[in-house]
Parts: sequence; structure tokens; C-alpha cells
Amino acid sequence: MTEPVEEVVSVEAESAVAAPPRRKLDVAWLALVCAVLFAPLAVGQFGPTGYFLADIWGMPKLVIVAAAALVGVLAFGWRYLNGEVGVRLNRTYWWLAAFLAVATVSTSVAPFPWQALLGSMNRQGLLTLVLYAVLALLGTQVVRTPQRVRRLQAAVVLGGVPIAVLALLQVAGVYTFYYFSAADGWAVARGISTFGNPDPLGGYLVLPTVMAAAYALTEGHGVRRAVSWVSFAVLSAALFATLARGAWLGGLIGMVVLIVAARRQSVRFTKGDAATLGVCGMAAVAAVWPSLPAALRRAEELFSLEAAYTSGRLPMWEVGLKAIREHWLIGIGPDSFRYAYMPLRSAEHLTFGGSTVISDDAHNYLIQLAVTVGVPALLIALAFLFSTLVQSGRIALSSASADNSRLAYAGWLAGIVGYCVYLFFGPERVGSSTVMWIGFGVLLAARAYKPDIRWRASVGAGISVCVVVVILATGTVTAMARSNYYIQQSKQSLGDVSIAAARKAQAAMPWLLENRYQVAYTVSLRAVSLVGGGANAESRAAAEETVSLYEDLMEFAPDEYLVTMNFANMLNKLAPVLGRTAAEQALVMARRANELFPAALNAEVAEAIALISLDRPEEAVTLLEDIWDSDPTYAEPGVRYARALWLVGRQDEAREIAYGLKEEFPSDDAVQAVFELVGTAPAE
Repeated sequence: MTEPVEEVVSVEAESAVAAPPRRKLDVAWLALVCAVLFAPLAVGQFGPTGYFLADIWGMPKLVIVAAAALVGVLAFGWRYLNGEVGVRLNRTYWWLAAFLAVATVSTSVAPFPWQALLGSMNRQGLLTLVLYAVLALLGTQVVRTPQRVRRLQAAVVLGGVPIAVLALLQVAGVYTFYYFSAADGWAVARGISTFGNPDPLGGYLVLPTVMAAAYALTEGHGVRRAVSWVSFAVLSAALFATLARGAWLGGLIGMVVLIVAARRQSVRFTKGDAATLGVCGMAAVAAVWPSLPAALRRAEELFSLEAAYTSGRLPMWEVGLKAIREHWLIGIGPDSFRYAYMPLRSAEHLTFGGSTVISDDAHNYLIQLAVTVGVPALLIALAFLFSTLVQSGRIALSSASADNSRLAYAGWLAGIVGYCVYLFFGPERVGSSTVMWIGFGVLLAARAYKPDIRWRASVGAGISVCVVVVILATGTVTAMARSNYYIQQSKQSLGDVSIAAARKAQAAMPWLLENRYQVAYTVSLRAVSLVGGGANAESRAAAEETVSLYEDLMEFAPDEYLVTMNFANMLNKLAPVLGRTAAEQALVMARRANELFPAALNAEVAEAIALISLDRPEEAVTLLEDIWDSDPTYAEPGVRYARALWLVGRQDEAREIAYGLKEEFPSDDAVQAVFELVGTAPAE
């Protein structure tokens, strides 16, 4: 075993590295460049409303990152087998290996192991965590020189600038580039770019913003230095416009780390830098001027506990801390936060998100890890982080060097520190975390060593392993892509076309709950449509098929709230054909849904509907009178309450509620129907 070297931050040490012949293309290096350059830009939408993947924000980024990692590993492995390069390791990676081992145990005991393995909405499953580790290891292998540290930094900045420009165009109201409803206007007004939400967009922008400043300070060419400062100004403006306070704080702390490193290394900030930044700063202020009043309000609330509470952060963290006490040892499984959150959510959440909102993310990565993979895994992850920061900090914050290579290295450290600060307040996403994990590899490369590992297998065996890996990886990615494509096609179609697409998605990945659920849901929509046409053999057969599919789903996922809730709703809608038995089963399912997700008013509404179908309107009135106005964001509780009051002879009260609903929801069909019903009812 050789002693560690600092070749990534020392030009003098570069000659000690066995550099590959210049005529050979380093594919592994190019794969990393593509990952940081193109993955954050990726979206799965073509045209105003054309979707290629069901998840247009996270899945495309994950596919690109996974493909880049696979190509990089295979390319590096091939060169290793040929004796061209050696493996470089750092003892800190033992912490990462221990973390993945605990996360694997957590995945195996999760409520839905396949979902914990592959990830669902946020793509934070075990395979994503493994992918992050692979990216870090690959970064340690291929980022071997100061030039590559800066070039990879340049790729991060180049990837961030178009994302920032797109966000600024959205803030200016030029064009959203995507289809959004009026309810999404708040997000577009703050900029969503290719991330779909201003909070993760702000978190991502921390990294290229800080690195743009580091790149500018290490650039000797005047024009390129000026262009770097322009990039910094554009990225800073977009970061400001997102109004993401956690990202602001992360960017500020990241810049402080960079400034300290620059001062320690006596890096010059010239008059030309000041002039360029002054002009760019005025242009940036003009670009974000419409956001300035809102930004000032957000800045005033930066350290306000009341603001954190009213934004929903503190209530969410309170639920997360309760969940930690219940799942502290090995967690509830990667990307499974929602299953810990639902039974513990407090009534206060109704004020912030509405009764039907389910949190998939704690908006605090420490809480997120503790809930999903357990407190021991969290402590191991913190050990990995602090070990990396301590090692790299000793280098990045050291005194002046003969060149600016240490400041470029410090740019990676500062960006990662800023992003980690953001993770205390915002959600983690693949597009931004990819840069962070590759950055870990860059930082650890400075203290890497080459262990005495000798490959004893034949080249043929190595090729065979590579072929197997390629087949498995390609098959998995293809199945995920097919599954996502058909799920989206099912959601955009109706009737038999929708059902056929859902069945194809299930055939692609039959072990995923989402795919099974989509089949049951599309079949149930057809059944409800047939029931609306009257009771006959066809409508009854469709209703019975729906019940059978949902019963199978309940066996597959007995603790999934959405399955239970929708089963209750469908039973209520199919009761006219299936009779009293369906209403009784709907009552059981609605009460079970309320146990799984307390304070979810739609479960109580479903229970009231079942009670009315069972000729028990007095019980329905008792249930509804305390909830119909608890969540004013939708009309369903008020509609059912007015109908129940009318059924028990309290027509004046029913009429008063119906008239109020008519004013609040003038175009709602259900409101119109109950308004016509109670409007003709005689007063007592």
C-alpha cells in the first residue's frame, strides 16, 4: 500500500500519476462530465403537453445518471483489466460501505421492499444510494489532476447556466416551457426550470453558483474570467429568484467558505473583477426586480420560527421526530417516509397542506435518513461526511500554493458545504445530489491511495462480468422506462386504451404497487361509467371485477392509504349496482383509511357517504358537522353535509350551506346538484 498523495491539488505531483496515452479517449472521465452537465437539464416532456415519462422531473435525470455511471464503470474496469490504471481508495469509503449495508437491511424489512429498492416519487431508493456511492468512487478514480478538477467544475457551471436562464425567463413571465394549471402559478413565478419546484431548484443552484465564483478566481485568461463572473451573476440571480430560504443560506455559507479559502491562499480579486461584477450585478437586479418585494419578506423570515411553522416545515419535522422514535433502529425503508408520516400527522397539517396532502419528504435530510434507514445509518452517514470535510478542509483551507489548484479544489468543498446546509431545509433530488456525490469523490481523491490489489481472474471472466452487468442494468432501466411510459399513457387515455396501457405497465414491472394500483383504478373508472348508465349485466360484471382487483391490492399492500381510500370511494360509487354489501364494505374501508391517515377528511367523507347509503343519515350528520368546513380547499365535505342535513329534515341548514357553497364554488357540478336539490326543498 502506498502513501496518500495530493495530486488533484498539486501540479508538481501530476507527473507521478500514470497518465494514459493521449491517443486514447478516457470514456470514464467523459461519462462523469456528461452526468454533471446533462442530467440536471433533463426533463421528460416534449412540447406543451407531451410526456415521455410519467415522472417528468426525477426519472429522466436518474436515467442519464445511471447510464453515465454504468458507462464510466465499464470503461474504467476495462482499462483496469488491461493494466492501464490502478484502483484508488480512501479509508473514508468504509463508512460509506457500512451505510449501504445498513440501508440494505432497512430495505429488506420495509413495508414495500421493491419500492424501497427502486424508489418511487423522489427516486431515493436503495439503488439510488448505491448509484451515488458508485459516482463518488468513480470520481476518485478519474479526477486525478488539477486540470480535471477545474474542467469538471466548468462542466457543473456550464450545466447550471441554461437552467438558471430558463428559471429567470419563467420569473419574468416570458414563457413557462411546460404546461401548468393556475394552481401551480406560485411555483412558476419563483422559477421551476427543469426541477419542477423552486425549492429543489434553489438547492441545485447553490452548487454551480459557488463553483462559478471559484472558477472565475482561478482563471488567468481575461475574457474567460469575465465570462465566469457573468455566469456567476446569472446563477446568483436565479438562486435569489427561487425565494428558497434554505438555498439562500446554503449559498451564503458556501461563499463564506470559498472567501476564507481565497484569503488563505492570497488569491487576487482585481479591479476588472469588481467592474465586471458591478455591471452584471445591476443586470441581475433588473432581472429579479419583480421578485424583490417577496424576497425581502422571505429574508425577514429567514430565522423566524413562526415562519418555519406556518410554512409547514416545523410541523413536518415534529412528525419526523415522532417517527424516529418508532423506527430508530433500521428505519422504515429508503424512500418510504410517507408510511411513517401518515399515521403520525397532526391536525395542524390541515392548515398548511390540506387534508389530502401526503408528505414524501421531511424537508430535512437528517430527519429523512433517520426515519427511512435508522439512526445508526444516519450516524454512519455523518461520519462519512465529516471525515470527508475534515480531510478536504485541511487541504482547501491551507496557505498559498504555487498555483490556483487548491482554490479550484476549495470550490468543490464550498459548493458541497453549501448544498449540505440547504439539505437541512429542503428536499434532496437526483439532479443536484449527483453533483454533490461526484464532488465527494473529487475531495477524497486528494487523500486516496493505491492498494496492492492484483487481478487474478482472466480477461474473459472480466468481460463476462461486464456483459452480465450491462444486461441487468439495461434490462432494469428499460423496464422502468416502459413502466413509466405506459403509466403516463394510461393516465392520458380513457376506457379500454387506458386499461390496456396500465396492464402493459404492470407486465413491465409487476412487483410495483403503482402499476398494480393503476390497473385497478382504470378498470374502476370504466365500471363507474357503466354504473352511471344503469344496472345491467355489463355494469355488474365491471363492478365485480373492480372489487376483485382492489381486494387483491389490499392483500398486496394492506397498509397503503391510497389503495384503501380509493377502494372505499369506488365501493360507494358501485353501491347502486352491488347493493348494501358494497356500502357496508365501503364503511369498513373508509374507517381503515382513517386509521392509516388520521385527519384525512376525505376518509371521513367516504365514511359519511357509506352511512347515507346504509340509511343512517343521522350518523352521517354527526360525522360531517365538525369537518365540512375544516378544509376549505375543496367542496366535498360541504356537499355531503348539506345532503345529509336535507335527508334528516334540516332543510333550512342544508339550504344555507348550499348557498354558501354556490358562492365559493360556482362551477362545481356537485355543488350545483346539491344546490338544486335543497333549493326546492320546503322549509319547516
